[in-house]
Amino acid sequence: LHGFGQTYSPYFNDYQWCRDGNGNVKWDYASQYNTSNCVTWNKRQIASMLRNGWKVNWIRIHMDPHWSNKPGVKTEGEHDISAFDFEMFKTNFDKVFYKMAEYAIGKGIYVVMRPPGVCPGDIAIGDDYHKYLIKVWTYVASHEKVKNNPHIMFELANEPVRIMGDDGRSTHDSESSMKNCTKFFQKIVDEIRATGANNILWVPGLCWQQNYQGYVKYPIKG
Repeated sequence: LHGFGQTYSPYFNDYQWCRDGNGNVKWDYASQYNTSNCVTWNKRQIASMLRNGWKVNWIRIHMDPHWSNKPGVKTEGEHDISAFDFEMFKTNFDKVFYKMAEYAIGKGIYVVMRPPGVCPGDIAIGDDYHKYLIKVWTYVASHEKVKNNPHIMFELANEPVRIMGDDGRSTHDSESSMKNCTKFFQKIVDEIRATGANNILWVPGLCWQQNYQGYVKYPIKG
């Protein structure tokens, strides 16, 4: 697999679908949350790459929190899930994320989806972020057009840093933390498999997806 990533917020696309005829950014809701214009713009980027001979067969789709955070609610960064609106996520999953996945697949490109935002610096088994990931993935895994789609894979989290171990320390390399990292993601895997979805799963390592040593001793099953 070789390719590229796309994220679907106006910010990461230089507000290209939110500009008037003079190129000025329009800050109104209708422009910032225009799903059709977002999809059209990002399809154009893929088409341009292929037209120019880029040999890509994989895309990493970020289900950007722009499309699932309640507009106007202040957050402390992409790790902050306090503004997450599940109904908004479900609506825009169909209008943006699946639309882009469908387009990419039609061009012979495999898709890996990653959840909205990034992991907070410290995670723990059963914490709010753990519950959030389970909620997102059980919905996506149950989606009639995504479930068992051989072209769509799931990346369970983006860049986990440290996890709380049973020893009371939050680290990326202690024995206890590595053991709990497996438990943390095993729970998500189990919930996905319980939906009947057999999509390939990508399990991240700690230390911003650098440390995978713990999975040697404590492997993920399923």
